Amino acid sequence: NVMYVPWATNYLAVNSWPVPEIVVEVWVGNNYTESGPGASWFGGGTNYQWGVNAFTNIRSAVTNLLFGGSVWLAPETFQITSQIVISNNVVVIGTQDVTTVTMASGGTNRCFYLGNESASLRGIVISNGYANGVEANGCGGGVYVERCPVSVDIPLLDGCRVVGCRADNEGGGVCIADTVSTFGAYIRNSTISGNMATNNGGGIACSNWLYLGYCTI
Repeated sequence: NVMYVPWATNYLAVNSWPVPEIVVEVWVGNNYTESGPGASWFGGGTNYQWGVNAFTNIRSAVTNLLFGGSVWLAPETFQITSQIVISNNVVVIGTQDVTTVTMASGGTNRCFYLGNESASLRGIVISNGYANGVEANGCGGGVYVERCPVSVDIPLLDGCRVVGCRADNEGGGVCIADTVSTFGAYIRNSTISGNMATNNGGGIACSNWLYLGYCTI
């Protein structure tokens, strides 16, 4: 018997069972196609394999990193229709002030939900998110943080801009809901502006320690 492992590009068969190659880096670009590398941003080489480490949407890329890793976004605008949930140790990396993740017009979802203490967003413009609802559902129009990073070496946001987001409850731009972490959250080199919330924290609502470095709020 041979077990098919969709995320593996190569494997070593031992007793007819494969040992998968663990994918720890994936790339996302709007113009990537199954028949070729597509956008020149992918380098035009053969190391990018459709559905393994190259995707056209962020959600599929995050899901494919079963054991965590890095998602590299092309310097483009990515339009989403529902929140991207990061539940393992994944870092999503874009080109600062260029790579944009925006909720589609009329969308009623926040952009990112971070549920892992090693999850981080870097170099991304996050816009037009809407946390629609009551209590937690209405918090964090741009980013909702369930678990804070475990140390200062893992900033929650780094080189990001959160703009034009809103929340029916708290944290129009960002809501940090983790009350368990002994460290708190660290945001650096980021701008959070032009967001609004019905209740508290048009820019940021935080239930823990919050450290800001070189930020504009």
